[in-house]
Amino acid sequence: QDVPPFVLANGVPATPHGINSEGLRRRGYSGDAISAIKRAYKTLYREGLSLDDARTAIAEAAKATPEVAMLSDFLASGGRGIIR
Repeated sequence: QDVPPFVLANGVPATPHGINSEGLRRRGYSGDAISAIKRAYKTLYREGLSLDDARTAIAEAAKATPEVAMLSDFLASGGRGIIR
C-alpha cells in the first residue's frame, strides 16, 4: 500500500500519524496551505468516511487549494490502495 503525499507513517504495517508540517514549513508552504492539508488529512483518516467519500470531499477542497489537489490526484490515481 502507498503512503499519501505529506503523510507521516510509522510501523510494520505502516500506519498514518499526521502530516509532516515541519517539512512543509521548511519547503516554504504557507500556513494556509498547511492548514488545508491538515483538513484533508482529517477528512481522509479521522472522520470515519469511506475512501470513496473521502476522495470526493478532498476533490472538492482541491478546487480551492493546489496543494490539496496534489493529494486528490494521488488518491484518484492510486492502484495499490493507501495505508489506513
